[in-house]
Amino acid sequence: MKTREYSVKNLHCSGCSAVIQSMILKLPGMTGVNIDIYEEKIILEYEDDVEDVSLLRTINEIGNKIEPGTLFYKQEEEKEEENKEENYFKIISFMGMAVFFIFSFLVKSSNFQFLFYLLAYLFISGDILWKAVRNIGKGKFLDENFLMSIASLGAMYLGEYHEAIGVMFFYKIGEILEEKAVLKSKKSISSLLELRPETAFQKQSNGSFQEVPTASLHIGDIIQVKEGERIPIDAEIIRGESYLDISALTGESLPVDVKAGDTVLSGSINGDRILELKVLRKFSDSTISKIIDMVEHANAKKSKAEKFMSKFAKYYTPIVVGFAVLVGFIFPLFLGNFLLWFERAILFLVISCPCALVISIPLTFFHSIGKASKHGILIKGANYLEALSNIKNIVFDKTGTLTKAKFQIEKIVGNDIKLVKELAKAGEFYSKHPIGMAIYENISFPMEEKDIKNYRNITGYGVSLEYKGKNIFLGKETYLMEQNIGHPEVKEKGSVIFITQEQEYQGYIVVQDQIKKEAPETISQLQTLGFSPYILTGDGKEIAETVGQSLGIASKHIFSNLLPEQKVESLQKIQQSGKTLYIGDGINDAPVLALSDIGISMGSMGSDVAIEASDIVFMDDHIEKLLFLFQLAKENKKTLWTCISFALGVKILVMILGVFGIANMWFAIFADVGVTLLCILYSAFSFRRY
Repeated sequence: MKTREYSVKNLHCSGCSAVIQSMILKLPGMTGVNIDIYEEKIILEYEDDVEDVSLLRTINEIGNKIEPGTLFYKQEEEKEEENKEENYFKIISFMGMAVFFIFSFLVKSSNFQFLFYLLAYLFISGDILWKAVRNIGKGKFLDENFLMSIASLGAMYLGEYHEAIGVMFFYKIGEILEEKAVLKSKKSISSLLELRPETAFQKQSNGSFQEVPTASLHIGDIIQVKEGERIPIDAEIIRGESYLDISALTGESLPVDVKAGDTVLSGSINGDRILELKVLRKFSDSTISKIIDMVEHANAKKSKAEKFMSKFAKYYTPIVVGFAVLVGFIFPLFLGNFLLWFERAILFLVISCPCALVISIPLTFFHSIGKASKHGILIKGANYLEALSNIKNIVFDKTGTLTKAKFQIEKIVGNDIKLVKELAKAGEFYSKHPIGMAIYENISFPMEEKDIKNYRNITGYGVSLEYKGKNIFLGKETYLMEQNIGHPEVKEKGSVIFITQEQEYQGYIVVQDQIKKEAPETISQLQTLGFSPYILTGDGKEIAETVGQSLGIASKHIFSNLLPEQKVESLQKIQQSGKTLYIGDGINDAPVLALSDIGISMGSMGSDVAIEASDIVFMDDHIEKLLFLFQLAKENKKTLWTCISFALGVKILVMILGVFGIANMWFAIFADVGVTLLCILYSAFSFRRY
């Protein structure tokens, strides 16, 4: 299976792109096609035996047949530049129309008036008429060029010269404004590209720093970032201290202090001091590159509403044109007065293009996803944003999600405290778990790595290792019980880590976490909104219920002492009562993130595995962003259906009024161009307050 991405040029019609997409998908070997006219790209998925060059040639033939001038090309082959010739042509067409239209009022001769009307009409509609003629030669009759041409020529035939020129004038104005609106909506996404520096200053063998392409950096390279510059790549500080502006990544306005040993993310802005960094990831794997990739590909995963409207558009235009034929040619056979019914039929042709319907849906999702990214929330697809409206249950992982995951040692118990400390330090030597790291960092004991062998993580239980020739275990009481290792009953508020040596109990360590300050209010507001909160955790029942009770979560909604596979089983039980969202941050969360109806990972401290498995990523650890996310999803749904209802309602109303002779051509122009522009503007302004 191969996936290729190409740039798209001169394709601005949503209806045409849907037809092109449908035709490409029917080609042999094609498994997936997505055309994004807002990002101006096409993503193709096809079998390995399909030849790339031949396929590119074929899709260009299809594109040019459906929408003349459409071009698919490799990004490195051609950079899109402003087409000056096309802009000059537009200016001349509008100026020519205006001049001759004014002249038509200055002459008294009806013949000269008609001549000036005709010239004004040809100036404003010449390119559209030419496209329509070309498309007729290719057997394509129901595109917007043909429909507008027939409608305006019909108006000219009836002597409605103002209406004929008006149809074309407002149609072209609509095209221009629509294109501008789409380009403006893209800025919320394309501005992300500015967060990714193209160059970095790499340390050379002689100690100097040389500017090189960021993409050429390797893991382990040393780079320098000066005051006010963006961090070009994920790295670790090896020299210097400063503060970082991470607002572009997380939406967090407060600067973050950093020092040697801290990890810094690409896209952050360095504060007031020079930093030397060691590269941790390749350019393509760095945080800002992943953000851009996620957001750019979000529109490839279409919502149900988009899929429905794409299918609807295929039938809408032929049906409306069919009504136009019925009104214009069949009604006169029974009711007489051909010219009257022909004029009314033209109204149907003007409003037969489904642009307002087709464009408002993806544009609304585009705005929503762009706004979310500015708040440090990455939504991987329009389908996930849409699915948020159906969520009933919200399941939280405990550690790092509801709590800070910054543990403190509260108690160390054992017959030989010194031995317990030594074994605990050795057992957590390689740990990346917050509890393990807290134990390792807070116990002072000399330790040599050569004494540690056969280190192994026992999923859901703890870790085992060989230390100075003896078998050691650190972890849950469950393991001791299964291994029949005698130990005292422990009732402590906190996480209890048991320690054994050669299958003999040595002692335990109690560590405690703190609940995030925003967690209680977030849970309370979610419950007010009608959501049911749950907790799934591997911690003991007492710890889990203590946290749950302080947050107002019912005991029956708290699942504790869970192994990873038991988390999956518990989630499946919860899903029986409704659509379920899961939010977590760890490697053990990956299976439940993937299984849930919507999976959210906490980005700043989340694992790569969890982030890959999730549908939505929070770039920081603030769970109150759930409230913003649901508010955004609600606004998205409201905007979506307002646009659809308004567009369909106005079009149907004008059709009915047109049949009875109440609506004229200007009504039809508003129902087509006016409604499209209003939907675009409403979609844009709906999200301005976010």
